Amino acid sequence: MPGTELAEEPIAYCRARLAHFKCPRSVDFRPTLPRHPTGKLYKRLLVEEYERS
Repeated sequence: MPGTELAEEPIAYCRARLAHFKCPRSVDFRPTLPRHPTGKLYKRLLVEEYERS
């Protein structure tokens, strides 16, 4: 699993180029993402996971 150094890189990139409120606060790495049988991403499942925490 990638460490915090790798997670800080895209955040720093965004802060240099975007307004502060548009930048991500954190970056999560996953081995796989939930997908429909057709290959589309299950965005609803990802949103629900973050709403619970």
